[in-house]
Amino acid sequence: MLDIRTRVSGISQHVKESIRSWLLELRLIRGDILEEFKDGSLLCELINRLEGKSEPIKGAQKNPKNKSSIQVNFSKAFTYLRNIEKFNSKYLWSPESMMEGDEEATYGMLISLKDFYSLKRTNSQSFKRMAKTPISTPRVFSAINIEPKHEDDTSTAKLWVKNLGLGKLLISENKHFLDDPCRNGILLYEIISKLEGYEVSGVSIPRSLSSAQGNIEKCLKFLYEKYPSLALKYMRLIDNICNGDSTIWKLIEELVSIPRNMSKVISDLPYNPDQVSALQKSLVDWVSGIASKNFENFEDICQDISNGILLYEIVSKCGMGITGIMKNPKTDKIKLGNIEKCLDVLRRNNRMSQKFLWKADDILEANNSVAMGLLEDLHMLYDGLPPRKRGPNYHSDGPYLGRKAKNDISPIRSIPLLLNKSFDSLRECATTRRQKEDITPIKKYNLAEDFFLDPGEFEWVFNIGINIQPFEFHCKEIEEFKSGVLLCQIVEKLERKSLSGVEMKPKSNAVALYNINKALKVLKAKPTFPSSLMFVEEDICKGVGESIRQLLRAIQKIYKQTIRSYMKFNNIEKTNRTYIG
Repeated sequence: MLDIRTRVSGISQHVKESIRSWLLELRLIRGDILEEFKDGSLLCELINRLEGKSEPIKGAQKNPKNKSSIQVNFSKAFTYLRNIEKFNSKYLWSPESMMEGDEEATYGMLISLKDFYSLKRTNSQSFKRMAKTPISTPRVFSAINIEPKHEDDTSTAKLWVKNLGLGKLLISENKHFLDDPCRNGILLYEIISKLEGYEVSGVSIPRSLSSAQGNIEKCLKFLYEKYPSLALKYMRLIDNICNGDSTIWKLIEELVSIPRNMSKVISDLPYNPDQVSALQKSLVDWVSGIASKNFENFEDICQDISNGILLYEIVSKCGMGITGIMKNPKTDKIKLGNIEKCLDVLRRNNRMSQKFLWKADDILEANNSVAMGLLEDLHMLYDGLPPRKRGPNYHSDGPYLGRKAKNDISPIRSIPLLLNKSFDSLRECATTRRQKEDITPIKKYNLAEDFFLDPGEFEWVFNIGINIQPFEFHCKEIEEFKSGVLLCQIVEKLERKSLSGVEMKPKSNAVALYNINKALKVLKAKPTFPSSLMFVEEDICKGVGESIRQLLRAIQKIYKQTIRSYMKFNNIEKTNRTYIG
């Protein structure tokens, strides 16, 4: 596999020709590669082509007319690639560089795509060859007909499978039974996950008849705990399912016909059916109370929120102004633009929970779970509750159903709320008093910040053992942080371990962003890292002084004890005690 890290100094002509030949084989380019990939549309098309029939990226603009449309294209492509676990992450943070036609960023991304999908295709072909090799269990095979039988009475069950969002598993006939989800237990596993909200353990892609039978048996054992007569009936018919007759479709019809609260099926939130129902009702009441329209059910809210207008109205009611909203959006592009503008404002609010603020495409498609989660978080913001903490315990406090009385806020949540309100009140009083008394501060910097900066606030950076020349922290632009090297050195020193792969002399913004994300990855893992700084890498790369100072303050709080240890070692704790707590 090609090693991108060895090409920091430039892309060789041999590699360029290799990439060009690859793209020509795919019939994607005609002219200059850097120019054709500038608007993001060709990148989306390339990913869809490599993925095959699934085409995961939808709604990309073929001929974007403005920068906003180009950014939407790149956002769709990069968001999809970031969710691929084993994809090379080095160039996943450089959309701006690709938009500018940067050679290293563009070719680096194309090389990563070529390498990843070439390896994926090789592994897939290898697996298929393994699946089609003779299986050394002749005694069992003698009872199994590996050619599927054709049955006509399956249309109802197949329609149910499609309605559950599992249509992609309905592959064409005459497939080897190991490759057929309907016969190897995979489809049954997915249906149970959807209907029962439980993932059966031990189910995997089968490589033999016995493992396919094992998949089906594990699913039926789970069903036995809830529906014993149904499970026992089909436990004797596992061979029939592998054989490919109508048994699996009869089982699916019986499963689907069992009475159950279907709200659980359409919700990925970790709530039981009663909680989902109560949450939907509370959201209908809340949205109807603050919006200009009354809603009868939650599905109507999902549809109205998908064009961004209702979302704009709700966010405005939460006290945040938004400009540039199109009132009568006709196309998905304009609707997505409305949604992104609302979510962007919410991302900058440190009192807003962040989990659902990066799912614009799901909101556009009226995804029930995402809409429910986002509106629940907005309801909490509207009522003045603090944001939920990131991580697996995000929903550990259960669904928020609103507060009918002041006493409904739990003591744990009311304390930080009162502290925040008290702090805001004190700050407002201090500002008013300063205006009335016309107090002029001793030292004033030309910065748009809430408080005046003290020259000693960031002195700790020079006293933790990093060999750097002193520089000014109170500038509008701080050059020293643009490459990401200094930020990595600070994190390495405070973590007392080195970060692998840091480029000490980055020659492009893409490599600088790579360095910055190395350091931020460590910081974001800290529970107390502020959500408002989760996506600050672009500002750091541009040297934006205000963002860098906010980041340093956050680092200072996280590593307070470590910084104090360095201060003690250097005998300078007294002069800096104010800034390290």
